[in-house]
Order: sequence, then structure tokens, then C-alpha cells
Amino acid sequence: MRKLILCLGVLLWSAGASAALLNDADAFVIARSAKLGEMDDSFDAFKKVNKKLGCAPGETDCVGPTLCKTDSHCKDDEYCAKTKKCVKLCSGGVNSDGEKCSDYPRMPECEPKKTGHQSYCACTETSCGEGWKCVEQSGMKQCAACSAGEACGCPDGKTANGKGGCGGCNSNEDCAGNEICAGAGTAEAECKPVNCSAGTFPKDHDCAKCSTLDPNCLECTETQCTACLPAYDLVNGKCVLKTCPDGQYLDELTGTCNPCAAGCKKCTAADACIECEAAYDLENGVCKAKDCGEGMYLNAETGECLSCPAECATCTNVANGSETTQCVTCADGYHMADGVCVANGCADMNLATECAANEKKTAAGTATNGEQCYTCEPQCRKDADCDGTQKCSPDGECVLKTCAEMGYVTSCPAGYLKNEAAVGSDGMCYTCQNPAKDCPADKPAWDGKKCVQCTANSHCESFEYCKDNQCVLQAGKCYTSDDCTSNDYCKNHSCVPACDPNPCSGQQPRCVPSSHSYFCMCTSTSCPSGYSCNESSPFDCKSNTCKSDNDCVNNKMCSGGKCVDPCDPNPCSGKTPTCIPVTHKPVCYCTRTSCGEGYECETTICKPLTCKTNADCHNQKMCSGGKCIDPCEKNPCSGQQPRCVSSNHSYFCMCTSTSCPSGYSCNGSAPYDCKVATTESCTTDDDCSADKKCSDGYCVYRE
Repeated sequence: MRKLILCLGVLLWSAGASAALLNDADAFVIARSAKLGEMDDSFDAFKKVNKKLGCAPGETDCVGPTLCKTDSHCKDDEYCAKTKKCVKLCSGGVNSDGEKCSDYPRMPECEPKKTGHQSYCACTETSCGEGWKCVEQSGMKQCAACSAGEACGCPDGKTANGKGGCGGCNSNEDCAGNEICAGAGTAEAECKPVNCSAGTFPKDHDCAKCSTLDPNCLECTETQCTACLPAYDLVNGKCVLKTCPDGQYLDELTGTCNPCAAGCKKCTAADACIECEAAYDLENGVCKAKDCGEGMYLNAETGECLSCPAECATCTNVANGSETTQCVTCADGYHMADGVCVANGCADMNLATECAANEKKTAAGTATNGEQCYTCEPQCRKDADCDGTQKCSPDGECVLKTCAEMGYVTSCPAGYLKNEAAVGSDGMCYTCQNPAKDCPADKPAWDGKKCVQCTANSHCESFEYCKDNQCVLQAGKCYTSDDCTSNDYCKNHSCVPACDPNPCSGQQPRCVPSSHSYFCMCTSTSCPSGYSCNESSPFDCKSNTCKSDNDCVNNKMCSGGKCVDPCDPNPCSGKTPTCIPVTHKPVCYCTRTSCGEGYECETTICKPLTCKTNADCHNQKMCSGGKCIDPCEKNPCSGQQPRCVSSNHSYFCMCTSTSCPSGYSCNGSAPYDCKVATTESCTTDDDCSADKKCSDGYCVYRE
């Protein structure tokens, strides 16, 4: 016992305490309690000791480390340690069981329990690992398995599997809108991109038609159009209807500007005029030339009817605004000579003043110029008036035909049997038992009876093939540029793209094919600072300074001496909120969603979905059962033309890059079918290799 008291005294002394040392009675109580485990019975003594322990010099009422037997002897945020001292809960990151929480990766933080002087190792928001989450259970933060489908720290494309790990997706809803859940419910399940075909884009785990973004869109991304119907231009991801100059209309099927009918200034189709030139009247969409009546002519510039000269039955003016006239037809008794109406003679009336000796002369009257006129009776007027070996000459005489005209030859080559057939103007005519070799250069082949242009492809040029004894062009070949599409021209008897290779450069680097040629135009980035690209002729860079709209490019207007965007700021709102500049003016367009329920957007206006005729519907829809529907909704196309394109209240089917058989390629313009891709000509299958057959004069691969 004394050793214990001595030790306590030494301890207090070595700690530098200045408080009074324990007396014998206190020390005895502590020693006895510690030895017998009766700390509770003598706790007041411990209190006394605690009050004395750890006191600094001059302090009389200090408290040192609290001694305890049970947790009840400690404060609420303390516990009774094995050392019989009250220790702060979670002191040093150690829980009340003496475990260091940092040794447990999933439970790295020490947390006090809400009651009972206890602490425990707790999880954090990120400590549980993939497929787990930190939740409070029974008042403690513990790791629990995440429900299937939760993110729970899983890698991209995976979700919690409900068993404390990460797996794939369970349904499409676990994936992004442009993905689907492949192998849903399996360990290999994962979110994969939606694979959409041409003309569609991924949306809501499926493929949506590009026409839902814009009814005139053929190809697109999720947010904008990348290719339009032929009649539309791609402008900032939108399809804008092309415009044509006066005197032309837009063919919506091909996207080309075609001429209006004669006399028409503005039209919507070749036979649908809406405004005529001054000299024409508009009647039911057709421009009809004004009828000035007999002896009158029309001034084309003013549309006035003026009197013709006396010698003219009909006439016209030869200069705009002038009354100078030119006879078109002559009055009775006159005929046209060098553009002038002069008095008739006998010859002008197809009469003669004398007849040939072998002709009968009959008096026919007196000509306007005073000549006595006669008719003459000829031997013949047509070949039928002569026998089979003769023909009627221009002089009205029956003369012998040539052997060739009768289908015969004048001689046969050596070794061939010669049979007399008739007598022609060029001598005795014959037939040959075998083909003759003496046909003329323009008809070098013999078909057994007569000379013809060809009987085999070898008789034709390399760019032709033989069909019905005539040499005709191969597909893709040409005599002149008129045999090619408007985007191509004829070179070495082949149709080649006018813009390939690109001949344009500088400020006009863009090549545009047109009428078997091309023109160069600027782009939005090719013009220098202070200039903009003029998108109509002459397609060059224009200064941004101006006095009028005509000084600016088509998509800008003149304001304050500068060419500015008429759509900035946007003047559009409501059902037509989208602004596009057209010919110096802002044009307000509707969008797919701006028209409201029961309506759809048709270029610039909202049209009701109900209809009586196709005219009540958008151009890409047709009227059926009182509703405007997409004619391609239930794709009627198949085979080599599987792609359906809505156009002009109907549809057309077209091929794709993968739908044509071997040896064929997809024709990108009307009729949009598979076109032979070989140039090997033939007349029968025997002219082709074993893997090919003869089709329309070409060797094509067998399907």
C-alpha cells in the first residue's frame, strides 16, 4: 500500500503539480477500491482525487482526467475506457471498442451513437464502393447494397445490380436517350448507341425520322438537318425552299429551275402562270398572246394593238416602243420576198408561164403582177403513180430506181452466188446468196438483204452499241453535252461532272454546276473583312456599305448605310417564331412545335391536319380519310428502291448505296433507280463473261 502511495506522490511531483499531496486516508481509499474493484462504493473519494489531480500552481478548484468504473461516471460525449478514465468519444479516430476506424476502408470515420456513451466506425458518401451506398440504419451509418438500376458510383454504361456490385442496365430508361439497353437483365447488359439508318436519328431509345425535325429534311443529326429534299437548300441546319428568278419555276422533285411557258413572267409550274408579260393575258394559269385582230399587230413592250401596212395580213413590230413593222404573212395577192410582201407572179402561186413539151398546158388566170399563168399536167405526183421499179422524180416523171432503193446490189463478191433481180437506173440488180462486202461507208453491214448501219457492236464506235441495226449511245456516254445531265458536260464522249475537279478559287471558291457548265461563287468565309457573299448572280463579294437594299447581298438589307441582317433582332414571334432573310426582307417561319395541336408547319404557315384535298396538306403529306398523313408512313417501297421519299402530296421510291446488285450503282437523280455500272457492250449473253449476262446492250453481273 505504501508503495502505491509513494508512486502517486512521485507521479504528482514529476508532473510539476503544486497542489497538496494526497493524505493517507485518500490514498488508502483509492488503493483499496482499485484492489477490490469497489470503485462505485468509494466514488466520492475518486472525485476528491480527481479534483486534486492536474491542478496548476495557485489553483484550488481544478479537475483532471476523470476516473471511472462505468460509462455512467462520464459525460454524455465520453465513455469509460479500459484505463478507467473517461475519454472523449471518437478521440483519435478510435471507437468505444478500441478499434481504429481508419483501418476499415468502407467505414473510415468514427461517429458517436446517439445514446449510451458509445461510438462506432461509420461509412461516408463515397467509402462504400461501386454498387453500395451509405445509409443510416438503426441510428448508424452503414453500407447497404444499392437497388438495381441505381448509379451508385458505377462506371459509365453500368448500374447497380442490387447485389452489392455493378452490372449492366435493366431497361432503356437506365440509358441515355440516344442509347438502348443491350442484353437487359443479364450480367453482360450495357448501354449501347442506337444504330439508326439513313434518314433517321436516335431519339428516346429509338430512331426518329429526320422529317420530324423538318419535313423537308433527308439526313440529319439529333439537332439539325444535314441534307434536304432537292427543292430545298440547307441553311444553318434548316431546309429553306429554293427561289428561282422571274420566268422560271422550281421543280420540287429535282430542285432545278425550269423555264415558264412563253409569255409568262412568274409561274409555279410550266402550265401554271401567275403573272404574264405585257403582251399576254392570263387565263386560267395560261398566258395567251393578246389577239389584236386582222390587220393589227401587238407592241410587245406596251401591249398596244396597232395597224399593219396594207400589204400585210399579219405583222409585228421589230423594235420595242417603235412602230416599225415587219410583215409576218402577206395580204391576198402578195407574197414574202426577203422579208417584204410583194405582188404575186405566176411562180408565187405555184403556176407556170410555160409548160414542158411533155406536159399539158391549162390557162389558170392572170397574176397580180400581170403575168398570164398556166397549170401543167405532170406524168406523176408520187411514187405510187409509177410501177415498182420506178419512182416519181421532182419533175413529175417516172424514172428507174437504183438497185439499192429496191433493196438489191449491183454486184456480189467473188465466191458468192449472184441472182438477177431487176434493172435499176444504175444497171442490173442482183441478190447474193451470202452477205456482200460492198456496202457504203455509212451503212457498212449486210443483214442478208440490204445494207444497214450495224449487226454487231463491233460495227459501232467504242461509246456505242448495236440495237435494231442502229448504233446507239451507251449509258453515261454522249455525242454532245445535251446527252448529259445539266450538272455534267460531254468530254471524249463521256459525261463528266462540270465541277470535278473544282476549277474555282480565290474569293469565289465554290463551284456550282449549271446547264452543262458551271459558275463560281463566294462563300461565307471567302470574302475579306467588310464584305459579304452575294448568294445570287454575280455570286461575288459585296461591300457591307450601302445606299439601298440592292447594294447588299440577298440575305441582308440596307439600314443606316450598312448591310445588316434583317433577322437581327428577330422580328418574328407566335406561331411563326423563326426568321430567315429572303431577298433583303425578314420572312417568318413556323417550326415543328410552334403551330399547336391540330396543326402542322408548312414552310412559313401553320396548316390544319384535317383536309378535304391534298392542297389542304403540307407538300410532304397527302389527304386520306380527312387527315393529312405521311405517304411514306407505311413504307410502300421495297426491292432495289427501298427508300421512300415524300414529295408533292405523294412519294417516290429510290435506291440506296447498298440496295443495288453487283454491277449496278444507285442513280442519284430521277428515276432514282439502279443503273448499270459497267460499260462492256453486248447483243446476247454469249458476248459476256460467264459471271455476267446481257441486259439493255450491256454486260451486267448476274444477281
